[in-house]
Amino acid sequence: MLSLFKPRVLWGIFIMLILLYVVSLYHRIPHTDDAWLGEHAYWFSKEGYVKSELLRGFDHQQEKLLSNHKLETYIGGFFISVFGFSLYTLKSSTLVLFAIFIVVLIFYMRRRFLQYKRIVIPFSLNLLIGSALIFEYSFVFRPEILLMLLGFVSFIFLERFLVKGKPIYNAIISGVFAGLAAFGHLNGLTFMVSGGLMLLVNKRYKALVLFAIFSVVAFSMYFLGFHDAQDFLLWKEQLTYAPSEDNMVRGIFSLFLNNILDEHMRFFHSPKEISISVLIIFSLIVLLINVKENDRINLSFRYLIIMMISLAFIAIQRTSKYSIIYYPYYIILISELYTYIYKKGASFIRNHWSSRLFVLLLLVFLITNTVYSAILTSKKWDMHKENELMILKYIDEDPKDIIIASPMIYIFDHNIEHFKRIQAILYFSKLEVNNQIDERKQFLLEGDKDHINYYFLSNTFMKNLGMQGYKKGDVLYGKFKIIESRPDWMVIKRE
Repeated sequence: MLSLFKPRVLWGIFIMLILLYVVSLYHRIPHTDDAWLGEHAYWFSKEGYVKSELLRGFDHQQEKLLSNHKLETYIGGFFISVFGFSLYTLKSSTLVLFAIFIVVLIFYMRRRFLQYKRIVIPFSLNLLIGSALIFEYSFVFRPEILLMLLGFVSFIFLERFLVKGKPIYNAIISGVFAGLAAFGHLNGLTFMVSGGLMLLVNKRYKALVLFAIFSVVAFSMYFLGFHDAQDFLLWKEQLTYAPSEDNMVRGIFSLFLNNILDEHMRFFHSPKEISISVLIIFSLIVLLINVKENDRINLSFRYLIIMMISLAFIAIQRTSKYSIIYYPYYIILISELYTYIYKKGASFIRNHWSSRLFVLLLLVFLITNTVYSAILTSKKWDMHKENELMILKYIDEDPKDIIIASPMIYIFDHNIEHFKRIQAILYFSKLEVNNQIDERKQFLLEGDKDHINYYFLSNTFMKNLGMQGYKKGDVLYGKFKIIESRPDWMVIKRE
């Protein structure tokens, strides 16, 4: 038990975790969002605005897409313009942001826990890398890591102003970074709400006004490229009926009510979320009972609670990946309990129930999440090889004249440039889910309106679109021939 309070042991755990992380990067399997959001960055880098051919047919997305994650898209577009469009260009853009976050976290933890930095820094890094959510999404082209970074910087400057009594410009800088977080993803509005409420509660009204002004100015960049009222109506439509937000169409009241009632799902979705949720709840209870009148702990705790409440209203989905933005505050508060126990001495660590339970919960978190991370590491994907086996071997014509419908990830390996157009088979699955086609196989007639030549279906979409009972050689509607049918893959060609 004492070993977890020794720097050498902590660094040893960190080395093992970081080695696993590095190994996982090689041929890491693509995430659907790498392609879904990556296509936005591709078109921005190529044409200077965002659209989506993958989801052609959804709310004019093939013309322009205004409800994208703006700052994330711009960063991805920059990386594409420098390094070219590829799966690992997009993933690496997130990895760079994650590296910056680690630097910021180390800098912050060194200052906050100056006397105990030898144990707190490796401990906090183990909490970070040890999280299966962080392990996965720090190498996925999504905005959560960007939000975590920008929101944490906003918090640091807010804390400097409220706790340390630094000049008011710190509140202004905090507001700017909160606004930039919202510019990166609308969930970043959480930081604008949390920062503003903390200033309000502390009766810092002048700072609150400045924080609000500068955060709104920074956030207003989200609307760059909106030219008229019609663009705002299109943005509202695309946001309201986004294919990823299947519950957006409900009324506002029922939406908020369901959000609050279902919010627990974000924290108790699976063992990896449950383990960190139980650890942070236990840490908060022990700290609130035993550590009194600590302004920094109180600020961190209140800020986290306000974030959780505001995100419950703002975020549409209950997905656990949105909770990534909480991790800096998880790390801070768990580290506070860790140092509290450490200061009590060896006898307390060995014998007191709170110390023993804390170590148990910590081990459960690390072991559970490492198992998830190891499973992810074991799944390798050679994009070029998969593309040749699953797509290219079935096509004899010049790809420049061919339109295909496939899983999103097949835009990589230069397919997005080689084919005339690629549409996501997900589009047709959504039509079925929303009862916009009478029978599931009718998606072929819908695709024919867009002159699609080939359809590539994974087993998931074979099931969703009612194609599991068909075999190679079958012809549907007189012109759609199944040229490959396996349990995991089907290819349909329009004759």
